[in-house]
Amino acid sequence: MTSFPAGGAAGGGENATEPLDPLVLGPLLIWAIRFVDDFADDIMAAWAERRRMVAVVTATKAGPTGWAALEMTVLEETNNHWKTGAKQILAVGDVDGPLDTDDDGEIDTPGYPDLLVNDGQHLWLYYADPGGSAYLDAFRDPVLLAAGDGVSTGTNTLAKVTMAAPSDFNADGHADLAVRVDNAGSGLFLYDAINPDASTWPGQIDPTHRILIANNFGTNTVPMLTAAPDANNNGTFDLWTTTPNSGRLRFFADFTPDGPGAITVASEQFANYQALG
Repeated sequence: MTSFPAGGAAGGGENATEPLDPLVLGPLLIWAIRFVDDFADDIMAAWAERRRMVAVVTATKAGPTGWAALEMTVLEETNNHWKTGAKQILAVGDVDGPLDTDDDGEIDTPGYPDLLVNDGQHLWLYYADPGGSAYLDAFRDPVLLAAGDGVSTGTNTLAKVTMAAPSDFNADGHADLAVRVDNAGSGLFLYDAINPDASTWPGQIDPTHRILIANNFGTNTVPMLTAAPDANNNGTFDLWTTTPNSGRLRFFADFTPDGPGAITVASEQFANYQALG
């Protein structure tokens, strides 16, 4: 029998405090060892994630892009295409659509909203994980949709465009993309073939797969823009824009290939805003 005497006088060779019972100490030691053997990787990963978030805070300006970057993470660091900053991060909608994975005519995987990251030189598509993981590469690695000036004509690189999410503009079951080149006199363009897995024209983010849906959408007339995409809930694409040298926010309703329908003033209180999202 093991004895754990306690309560002896100081200097008398006895413990001044009663020791823990082995039935208590045993489980404590087991869990202490588990923190080293089983949980250490997660603890170190959490520490690395904290350092990443601090770095993003330091490198990214306040605004929708910065806020989104703080909440984004990946399993493989090579899949982090916003770590040095991003021109724009856009929740584009469900690019690949609901999936029939066994070709039996029945939907096996529901649709989930996907994400576009424009780092100024490359446009990356991140697929949402049907399992609900917070990691943007948990379902599959990001896909490169465009690079350099491939998104537009001439030398208008990805660093000079603003994107918006028009949902399924052409009613083909997949999300489309609206793009405005950030210079005076630009139009608003609709890219309707951005799904890399499509059976026809997969992932074509280039001028051969776009249509002009509005003129006079350059930075001289529309400093900032964003899409709802269907604010009035009638099944068509809508857009908000700011107005130069004023606080006016305009609402462009019901876009078609011929342009918007009604244009109304939504507010006069949007002066000095840095971003719409």
